[in-house]
Amino acid sequence: MNDNRLGKKRRIKGLNDTQRLFNNDNALHVKAFPIKAVVNAIDNNDTEPLRMMVSVGKRHFKHATDRNRVKRQIREAFRKNCQQLREKAKQQGKNIDVAFIWMADNIFTTDNVEKKIIKLLEIIIDKCLTNNV
Repeated sequence: MNDNRLGKKRRIKGLNDTQRLFNNDNALHVKAFPIKAVVNAIDNNDTEPLRMMVSVGKRHFKHATDRNRVKRQIREAFRKNCQQLREKAKQQGKNIDVAFIWMADNIFTTDNVEKKIIKLLEIIIDKCLTNNV
């Protein structure tokens, strides 16, 4: 598998995984408007050290094309910039699940979305992985 792809193994899917992420009291909540990230770091029990999901609510965008565009922007920004987080998680034997939630009512440029994702990833590295060394 190409290391840059966001394949099936790198996605959070299913009710159990989603509930485990959102119902965890120890989950880290990080905001960089217009994106909120919910992060859960656990000891390594899977082969994939970093998994993600994206949620864009119908309350923010009534048209599916707008929701899909925002999800595509977030996934692409994450795909391009997640390598450092994946490597650190693998080194420390952690599995990190990240859910990105869109909180704004308007569409931002792809550059702005990518800057916010980079900021969120840096915070996640700092709070989840650096403190556990």
